[in-house]
Amino acid sequence: MFDITLLITPGPLSVELRQKVKPLTSYLEGIEVLPESIQGKNFEISGLRHKENMTPFSATEAGKHIIVLGDIFTNREYAHSRNTRPSRLLPADLLQMITKDGPGFINYIKGIFIIFLIDEELEKYQVFSCKSGLLDIYYHESKDFLLISTSIQNIIDFPGVPSEVDPVVLLQHSIFDYPLGECTLFKGIQPLPPSSILTYDLKSAVLTEYYNYTASVTQNTSLSWKETYRQTRELFNECIDLLNKDQSKLCASLTSGFDSRTNLSRLFHSKKDILYYSWGMPGSIEISIPQLISEKLGFHYSPVLLDKNFESRFSYYGTQAVMWSGGKGTIRRANHTYGYSILSKHSTTVITGLFGSELLRPANSVGHIFNQEFVNVFYAENSEEQLNNLLGEEIRKGFIPEQLIQDHRGEFIDRTAHYFRHLNSIGSKYQQLYYFSLTEGFRKYFGHEINCCRQYVSILSPYIDDDFVEFILRTPVPLLNKKAFQRNSKSLKLGQSIYLPVLKENLDSLMHLPTGRFYSPAQLNSVFFPLNIIPAYIKHKKRRKKDDTFDLKLWVKLFRQDRSDLFDAGNSSLNALTPVIENSSAYDLAKQVSLRLWLKEVGKF
Repeated sequence: MFDITLLITPGPLSVELRQKVKPLTSYLEGIEVLPESIQGKNFEISGLRHKENMTPFSATEAGKHIIVLGDIFTNREYAHSRNTRPSRLLPADLLQMITKDGPGFINYIKGIFIIFLIDEELEKYQVFSCKSGLLDIYYHESKDFLLISTSIQNIIDFPGVPSEVDPVVLLQHSIFDYPLGECTLFKGIQPLPPSSILTYDLKSAVLTEYYNYTASVTQNTSLSWKETYRQTRELFNECIDLLNKDQSKLCASLTSGFDSRTNLSRLFHSKKDILYYSWGMPGSIEISIPQLISEKLGFHYSPVLLDKNFESRFSYYGTQAVMWSGGKGTIRRANHTYGYSILSKHSTTVITGLFGSELLRPANSVGHIFNQEFVNVFYAENSEEQLNNLLGEEIRKGFIPEQLIQDHRGEFIDRTAHYFRHLNSIGSKYQQLYYFSLTEGFRKYFGHEINCCRQYVSILSPYIDDDFVEFILRTPVPLLNKKAFQRNSKSLKLGQSIYLPVLKENLDSLMHLPTGRFYSPAQLNSVFFPLNIIPAYIKHKKRRKKDDTFDLKLWVKLFRQDRSDLFDAGNSSLNALTPVIENSSAYDLAKQVSLRLWLKEVGKF
C-alpha cells in the first residue's frame, strides 16, 4: 500500500466511525488504485495500493496482524549470524521473525518502511518507523481514539481532531524551508520520528526510540581512507544487488553525476528489464550526458523532458507534489510527480542515487538540506540574536503578517533557539551537521520526493541502506564536514574518490565518460588533479550561472496564471498569507505559494 489510515478506539468501534476512516484520494488522476481494508473489534484500517502491484502488504496469524508499507530487508548482522546474505522480507516472513525473535526483531531489519503490528488478544497496537524515517507517518491521540495515517490531511479531516495552525512552526517553515524537530504545522498532530515505536494499549500511547545515531556519529574513525576505498565496493554492490534481486523490471535514474553512474556500474550487468531515465529541459546537460552514456554502452534510456507538455500540466503536478508531501514539498517538485507518473508505466520500483553526494561528500551546497538561514543560525555565536534578525527579514518580505510575527516573536525565538542548543550539544560542529542530515535533513529534503510520489512508485537507493550508512560512519567521510561550506579540491577528491574503485572494477568504461562537471572520474583519479580539471571547472562555473535543467521562474509564472487565487490577498484566522510577487526570487515565491496552497486545500485558509 502507499496510503493508509488506522483508527483505534478503547471500546468496540462503531459502524459510523468505521465509515469515516478513509485514505487520501485527491489528485490521483490516471492512477489505477485498489482500496484495501482490515477490520478488528477495536480498529479499522483503510488504504490504497497500486492495482498492478500484487506484492502482499499484510499477513495474519493467531490474532496478530502485520501491515507493511515500503521495503524491508534483513540486515548484515542478522544474515551473518545465519551464514546467509541480506534478503527481502514479505509480511508473512516478518511475522514469522517476530514470533521467533520477539521485540528484538527491529534490530535485525533495514529498509524504508512503516510497520503496523496489531495483537488483538493482548490489546497491543504498535507502529514502527525505519531508521531514516523517510516514509511519513502522523498521529493524533485523544481520550476517545488514536488515529494514525500516512497522510496528514486524513487526520485533519477526521471528526473531533483539533487542527489549529501552530504560528511558531509556520514561521520555521517559512524561514528554514520546513519545520525544525518533530512537529507539524498543526497543533495536536505529531509525526512519528525515525527509529521509533508508537505503542497503544487502548488506554494511552507511548513513544519509544529503538535506535539513536548520536553514538555512531560521535564515534572515533576506525577506518583509513585506503581501507574505506577498499571495502566500499563489496558493500555497495551488495546493497544494489539486494534492491535489484526480486525485481523483474524496474526504473533507474541516470543523471550527469556520480551517484547514479555508480548504480549503473552494477545494474548494467543485470539481466533485468531496466529503464534508465533523467529529467531536464530539452538540450540540458542532464539529458545529453546520460544519452551519451547510453549510446556508448547500449542500454535502454528514455529522458523525461520538461517541455511544453510538462509546462501545460505544471499546475496539476505542482499541486499534487504539495498535497502528497503533506505540505512539506513545494510546486518546484512538479518534475518529480510528472516524471514518476510517466515512469510508473514501466515499473513502480525505482532505484535512484538519492543521498549519495550528501552522505559521501562535505556539505557545500546551501539551499538543499541546509538553507542559508539555517547555516547562519547554526554557526552564530548568539542564536537568539540571529533568529531575531531573521524575523526582521520575514517582516521585510511581507509574506507573513507583521502582527502575527510580533505576537509570537518570543515563543519562536525560545523554541527555535532551544532546538539549536540541543543540536549543538551533539559532539563537534562537523558531527552535528552529519547528525542533522541523517536524522532530519535527508528525510525533510529528499523525503519530499519519496512521499509526494509514493502514489506512483517506490523509491529506493543503496546510499541510505542502514548497513552502508553505518559503514560510512566508521570511515573518515564525516570528517570532511570540518570544511563544510568551504569548497576545496582536496575534500572534493577525497569524497568523490569513494566512487572510483566501484566504477573501475564494475564497469571501467564509465571512468572515462564526462560528468556534469565536465571532467571524467578518471581525471579525478589523475596525479595531475586538480590542475587537469581547471578547464572543466571554468566551464562548469559558467554553466551554473544559467540552469539548463529547470526554469523555475517560467514555471511559477505559469502556475500564477492558472492559480491566481493563491497570489491574491486573503483573510483567515492567519490574516493574509500573501505571496510577495515583487522582489521575490522564483524559489521564495514557489515556497510561499505552496504554503498558502497547502493551508487552503486542507481548509485552514
